[in-house]
Amino acid sequence: MSIELKIGPRFVKQSHDGLRIFQRQTLDAIKNSNAKLIIVEAPVGSGKSYVIRKLLELSEFERRPLVFTYPTKILMESQIGSLEKDIGKGKIGIWPYSKFVSNGINIFLYSSDSLLYAMRQKKIESFSSRGKLLDNLFFDLQWHSKQGGVITSPDVLFLVYSKEVYERSREIQNALANAVVFFDEFHLYSELNNFPALVDELLSKNIDKIVMLSATPYESESLKEIKNKYKVEQIDFTNSLGTDKDEVFNHRLDFSCCSFKITDIRQTIGQLLPLVESLPKPMAYISDSIFRLQHVKRYLQNQQLDKVQIIEWSGLEKERKTILTDKSVVLGTSAIEVGIDMPLKSLVFEANYWTSAIQRLGRVGRKETGKAIIFTRKDLEPFIKDKKEWDRSTFESKILKGAFPDPREDLVFGDCFRGRNYNFLLFDTELNKYFTYHEALFSMYDLEDDHEYEWQLKSQDEKRKILKEFRVPQLDWDTLLLKDQLFPFWGVVKGKLAREYSQRPEVIYDYNRNELRIFAKNDYYFYGK
Repeated sequence: MSIELKIGPRFVKQSHDGLRIFQRQTLDAIKNSNAKLIIVEAPVGSGKSYVIRKLLELSEFERRPLVFTYPTKILMESQIGSLEKDIGKGKIGIWPYSKFVSNGINIFLYSSDSLLYAMRQKKIESFSSRGKLLDNLFFDLQWHSKQGGVITSPDVLFLVYSKEVYERSREIQNALANAVVFFDEFHLYSELNNFPALVDELLSKNIDKIVMLSATPYESESLKEIKNKYKVEQIDFTNSLGTDKDEVFNHRLDFSCCSFKITDIRQTIGQLLPLVESLPKPMAYISDSIFRLQHVKRYLQNQQLDKVQIIEWSGLEKERKTILTDKSVVLGTSAIEVGIDMPLKSLVFEANYWTSAIQRLGRVGRKETGKAIIFTRKDLEPFIKDKKEWDRSTFESKILKGAFPDPREDLVFGDCFRGRNYNFLLFDTELNKYFTYHEALFSMYDLEDDHEYEWQLKSQDEKRKILKEFRVPQLDWDTLLLKDQLFPFWGVVKGKLAREYSQRPEVIYDYNRNELRIFAKNDYYFYGK
């Protein structure tokens, strides 16, 4: 079934000082309000991230900790790129890619990729603890900087405030005294139990304010309970919404809906292939599953399509420096769902929840009119009826929010915040390719009985033999073993992508025995040091 309609543009007002009204309200609340929680709701593309860049330049925040958290590594690095562009290279120091600028603006990027880069650059083969490294970095940042901050993920904060995880956590917490902490696109993890607990832990310690930003600010019951404990300031987009006399930030769209079983690779490829050939470029396809995306990518590459350049932009591969052209087809996941500004002319996307449907729709039409096609199991016809033209805000609130459910914790897609992840090395026997991923893979794959369950107990030489047995290319061994030191794997598994995903696996960690139990389609046991 296919539905076609038109979605109108959306406009934003500027305030007298050049800021958009909601941007000025947010900055004023951070500086002057006694609220502990500031929640900002503004549409995709309206300029939420600009608030963060502006805050770094304010003299009121000299020598004061600022922590900016993002749900994906790509979004962290995208923000770094925006800061360098706006502030100017040489005027901002970014660890580990450049030296700190004395008495200037400095940022340190703390992610698995940045740690691996730093260790390779300094030729470090091992280190004492991540906690000690973090403590040293905070000290260096505060010593050198008049203004600056930390860009990381919510998972790092969760580990810092978990008593049994990071050595020197107390010193790190002291360094964060009176900090302002940002959770960008917080809707991605608000349903997960660890997130409300983290917010409560931060505010009950020494964090001054938490700012939550999202175009789709879904709140779980647990998060609502946390809001009742603290003074909250809510900032929305109502007063910022403009008319056709103001600046456009969401351009007009031609919208279509295709309903079918999207977990069936063959059906997805059958629907996608003619669109890849016919839609205007640059084009993007956003999948709910990184693993299904790999199968789609392999098929499209095997077709040897004329005038098509396949680019992957996901949590596994990021061909970031590629300039998009009239041949570009970007294949991505939730890694490009939020905060990534690409000059796309057309977009095909999957969606299971209203939050992701609205976010992904916002990836197209940012620079000019565009085309958007949604792949879904949902039947949108009862919601759309015979109406063929919609304004953007009404379409989002009445159609997408009405037709798609709230986010749920029972199914897991992507690799955003979970509080504590248990990492694995996965070999896909159909793709002949390996991935590093967390425990959610047990709900996505039909795994073979042949797996390594005592990985952490093995020596380095034994691990190399295991990597060879699981057909991991030898060129990647050193990088994987270094990553294993930073974020230890629990085991190595192999199998085929499942036709139907099961519920999120139940995970139990026994501290006394250092045993990880995973209950999914089958029961699995893994043993640590």
